[in-house]
Amino acid sequence: MTIIAVAGSIMAADSASFQDDIMFPSAEPKIVRAPGGGLIGACGAAGDCQILRRWVAGGMDFDKPPKFSHPDATNDKSLLWLWLKSDLSVEMGDSTMNCWIVLSPVVIGCGAGYLHGLLDGGVDLPEAVRRAIERVQYIGGPVQVERVER
Repeated sequence: MTIIAVAGSIMAADSASFQDDIMFPSAEPKIVRAPGGGLIGACGAAGDCQILRRWVAGGMDFDKPPKFSHPDATNDKSLLWLWLKSDLSVEMGDSTMNCWIVLSPVVIGCGAGYLHGLLDGGVDLPEAVRRAIERVQYIGGPVQVERVER
């Protein structure tokens, strides 16, 4: 599993992957830079997250959307993703490639409720993700922190 969070100009994620109950470092960073300077982070099936990251790296052509192994957005393994744009607006998307505006701060993935509580309590985003990693099962590794440069 994964946690992806956005607050202001920062996106943060954990950096571990899981197979059954074994944790190992993710083969690729969970957050990638989007065309135009924004950031994309996704949670869901690892293969589908990788497909989304490659689509982003290839230019994010919405006329040629990626094909996911779990295309039904109601499936627990289905993809959910955040897009922090260069103007600091945030959109959430799913495996259907539909996107909608969400307010920042926003968190998706394992431990989202816990992380929202830390943010509401005044903890900055990187530290909040670090604390969540210590507390929440199925997220782990060092915190990946990326910033949108304006």
